[in-house]
Amino acid sequence: MKPYLHFICVLTFFLAFFLGLSAADVPLSVEKGVIYRYLDADGQVIPGSRMGDPGNSHLNDGAFDTEKVAQTVFRERQEKTMRVRFEFPLPVTISQVQLGWMWGHNGQHWFDMAEISAGNSAGELKSVCTFPNPGDRKQNSTVFAISFPKPVTARCFEVTITQKAALGRFLFSISEISLCGPESQLEKLRSAGNRETGSLEFERHAPCNIFDSAKTVEPVVLAGLQPAETGTLRYAVYNYFGDRVDDGSFSLRPGKNPLPLGTMEPGYYTLETEAELTGTGGTVRRLKGTTSFAVQPYRLRSRKEAKAADARFGIQLNFGSPEMSDALTRLGMPFRRGLLCFGPMAGTREKPEWRYEDNFLQQYFIDQPNIGCFEIKTFPAHCTDDTGDPNWTIQKPTRREAYMEFVREQIRRVPIEQNLFEIWNEPWDHISAGEFAELAQWTVQAIKSVRPDAQAGPNLGPMGHLAAVCRAGGMKDMDFLTIHPYSPDFTSSPEASELRQRIRNYRKLLREELGRELPLYVTEIGWPTPPRGPFANTERQQAAYTARASLIMLAEDIRGIMPYCIGQSEQDPADKEHFFGFFRKNGTPKPVVAAYATTARLFEGSRFIGDLRLGTDIGAMLFRRPDGTRIAALYADGTTAKILFRPDAEAVTLTDITGCERRLKVRNGRLPLTLTDDPIYLTGVGPALEKQLSQTNGNWSRIRKRGERKCRRADNLETAFAGKAPQWKISLPGVPDSEFSARWDAAWNSEYLFLNFDITDAQPGLNPAGGAHVWNGDAIELFISADPERIVPGFLKSFDHQLLFTPFGNDGRQEVAVYGVCGREGLTGQTVPGAETRFTRHERGWTAQLAIPFAALGLPDGPGETIALETAVDDLGRNYPRRGRRHRIPAPTTATTRRSGRCSA
Repeated sequence: MKPYLHFICVLTFFLAFFLGLSAADVPLSVEKGVIYRYLDADGQVIPGSRMGDPGNSHLNDGAFDTEKVAQTVFRERQEKTMRVRFEFPLPVTISQVQLGWMWGHNGQHWFDMAEISAGNSAGELKSVCTFPNPGDRKQNSTVFAISFPKPVTARCFEVTITQKAALGRFLFSISEISLCGPESQLEKLRSAGNRETGSLEFERHAPCNIFDSAKTVEPVVLAGLQPAETGTLRYAVYNYFGDRVDDGSFSLRPGKNPLPLGTMEPGYYTLETEAELTGTGGTVRRLKGTTSFAVQPYRLRSRKEAKAADARFGIQLNFGSPEMSDALTRLGMPFRRGLLCFGPMAGTREKPEWRYEDNFLQQYFIDQPNIGCFEIKTFPAHCTDDTGDPNWTIQKPTRREAYMEFVREQIRRVPIEQNLFEIWNEPWDHISAGEFAELAQWTVQAIKSVRPDAQAGPNLGPMGHLAAVCRAGGMKDMDFLTIHPYSPDFTSSPEASELRQRIRNYRKLLREELGRELPLYVTEIGWPTPPRGPFANTERQQAAYTARASLIMLAEDIRGIMPYCIGQSEQDPADKEHFFGFFRKNGTPKPVVAAYATTARLFEGSRFIGDLRLGTDIGAMLFRRPDGTRIAALYADGTTAKILFRPDAEAVTLTDITGCERRLKVRNGRLPLTLTDDPIYLTGVGPALEKQLSQTNGNWSRIRKRGERKCRRADNLETAFAGKAPQWKISLPGVPDSEFSARWDAAWNSEYLFLNFDITDAQPGLNPAGGAHVWNGDAIELFISADPERIVPGFLKSFDHQLLFTPFGNDGRQEVAVYGVCGREGLTGQTVPGAETRFTRHERGWTAQLAIPFAALGLPDGPGETIALETAVDDLGRNYPRRGRRHRIPAPTTATTRRSGRCSA
């Protein structure tokens, strides 16, 4: 490009940016018959699903500032490019492009350059204009008007958007690319063959588009041909990595059109199709369709055979269907966690109605050879004196005998070969440790009175609550413990969230409290995939993290692995609770299905030998399979690593994350490998690797460490922050600071810890709860530890002091300042003795100044003593469903000390 042309383009952009779209220009790319394709660096078409746009429809739907965006692959410190080619049915004149940028993952995710090319075909494209990264950008979205030096007439227009590699830049998102031209082009475009667009439909192969790798693969396209229409279908098949593995075309016929792909290697695939249908009078319809499918070896077995093989993989059944369960059963993953009786029993006490439970057991455990872990939770109205709605209640029932008989009747209906029963679900925020210990004992006694051979155990989480349950006798006669070791922010990798250490912490605490080992089951863990918001993992991240977490859990001898969950509603695109599912709402699989099935197939019955130390952020786990062969799992966490691996073998079999295998010869004892977030598996490595095992569990740079904060000395609360704005900021990714954010500060003297909060909240003052439950609304939450070195990752606060403050309790009628000590019974909800609080409202939100006495909490107050602090600001919005969306902001570097500070993880 000549320098003067570049100068003219940049100047024209700034004029267009301030003047907006010319009155003579209208959007043309939104018209029917206009299509666009995503391209890789070599100009090859790639599936829109790689950009979060599986139907290739987000960028020309006419909507800016929307949840329907195209997004680059999540990678840090790598240059990222989005290359999009628009194709019009005939040449049109374009004078400018409107480009909609959206907030991606954080405020650094701008693009640096956009280039536009044009031509009548893909091979004739020439550069028209380049557009540098502007400085005038809004907080969440910006529409950039890029005007050409002069109008260009062409049939194809290509927009290439680039983001340079930089620390903290993971991706970028584009909501719309609108190609605009004179209004006179509209009639020309609309009359071009009377083209219409629509969607191609597919017949889902049972179960859930999972094909047996031993058979031919034949997806079925439903053409939707109208009378007298003829048509041609073009298709392309892409694997998990976006490589095109098959393509072709054929003539369509009315009704079902099988697409014979033949025998395919195990893997995960995306099928993209496009049909042109010609009717009488030359009318043309263009239809597009995309679907996904997996090809995997079927491993359907009896329940007895699965147990004999030490099967440990399965799923949590929430929101799924028997077809989804059948798919995982055929892939050799039989464990199922499911709720026996949800809410009040139908019918009456004298004539109960058990159809729901009976149908559930029939569909998932009689018709299918699955191994159940049955959740015992909730109870009907006659088991309690509480006049509130007992549906989904997680409080302790008041009528012991009625409740125990209800439990016994549930157990009697369970097939005799099923013997695993889980007691309750996540009770720690709703029922005290003492009450839960009593409830757990009622439940285990009722279970074993009917089934003496049954295995039963509670679901518990935070370490302090678990310790208190143990001390209250709640673990008596329990056979196992179930845990839910989610990553604390639902986006951190298993390694960054220290999954392995958290599991070991559970075992250590049980040994300390009970003096014995207990088997552990994981009945929930997972990474959601909402299209946007702070919990927006990509589907590939979900696949990679689940596979790696499964290996860690297997290495730590977790007896049953049941991720959350089989399927979900996918309604709110920003709500993580709608997108944990392994299967999509339409019944097709996400990549995690293939990744999880491959892990189960390769490692079932294997014994963990140890870790290999290959470098920072590299995972290398060695297992011995039942036949004696060794298998190594290798991956990198959040980076790409090129290594020379010494497998101690002349050849090995490499299996990728989705199950595709290839044989590799080893030359000169070394094997060059490129490791990414997606694990690879090397089968057939030699015994020399066992002499290289490490006890470090890896070196992971993304683990959150305690940071330091310098805290000034102050005489009292009044002078501690006088004339000083809070210096430390905490915010929630994906939420504008103007809607919800906070700044805070800390000071101290020999008697008090002083804290100052200035909270920005677009809807302040919402908190329907009181006492120890005010964290459900607008409140401040503190966790203070006298032992900063005792880090328990995630939400597992081990013997921390927990404090809650709000002026808005009980809908603004009560100021609350309460505390409890995790692991100590009877303190939850007590008033903080000697605390001083000052709350004010302002036009942006509210402030809080707190003075917390050290002595009242039993914290050290000697010179040089150190404490650790984690802060959280809770928010309840009026427009959020189901108790409101709680914005919980754990500050990444929050802490304080008598003289310096350390942040809690």
